[in-house]
Amino acid sequence: MDNVILGASWNYTSNQLNIFVKSWKMYCKDTRLIMIMSPKTDDKTISWLSSHGVETHIGRENTEYQLFPRGRYAPANINYSRYFKYYEILYENCGNFKNVFLTDVRDVAFQGDIFELINDPTLHCFIEDQRYTIGTTEFNNIAMRIQYGEKIAKQFDHLPIICSGTTLGDYKSIIEYVSCIMNQRQLNYGVKKHMIDVNCAGLDQAMHMYILHKNMIRNIKHENGDGVATMGIMNSEDITILPNKKVAVYNNKIAPVIHQWDRHESIEMYLKNLYV
Repeated sequence: MDNVILGASWNYTSNQLNIFVKSWKMYCKDTRLIMIMSPKTDDKTISWLSSHGVETHIGRENTEYQLFPRGRYAPANINYSRYFKYYEILYENCGNFKNVFLTDVRDVAFQGDIFELINDPTLHCFIEDQRYTIGTTEFNNIAMRIQYGEKIAKQFDHLPIICSGTTLGDYKSIIEYVSCIMNQRQLNYGVKKHMIDVNCAGLDQAMHMYILHKNMIRNIKHENGDGVATMGIMNSEDITILPNKKVAVYNNKIAPVIHQWDRHESIEMYLKNLYV
């Protein structure tokens, strides 16, 4: 059985995927990389991905919703609808996948093999900078209230942010998690109470944090930098570039995966120069 990385590239170009793909080839070359692609992705990008050994699954799309095989519509942006496609890939590969890493792609880079560091057969999720909580960050605060309403969201205000952009687990845990995400959407509530656009960003983050903080699925919550370093809300002075060319956080903690590196200009420029 294979260790597999699953990601969604919706209208990204080869330039936007360069760091993700090349760092994967450098540190995780024995791990399969499967990416969901928009039907609008240009042929040059598809060809470039193929030349690097990336397996691509092209989604279908109409003017309003993402349409995946078997007639499933997902009235949401790709941040949520990707889970429908993940489920189908997982279901069709039952018995073929050992461990699965679900990840964002444009702002993720590898600097080690996360499957070697973390291999307990359960679901693993990754906390962001703990100086901030769900209630003290606008993006997470709003997403929780749109998805679940004020009464429920208030119960989460003091809890740490768990990033939905990176999740790791054995096959059984991942398919259970994906199924849970698919069934968690409170679309009727959101539209009725808030008149939201069904494509509202961040609702996948709210669902992710609700499921994991409620322990609806057995999970291990890792501190920032332990497995994944999510840098978006970190202070720049807590991020350093070491002589060994690795990016470290806090007290020189090196994670095999760094996420949201593009929020820090110096790190973005460093990685772009590293993976020319």
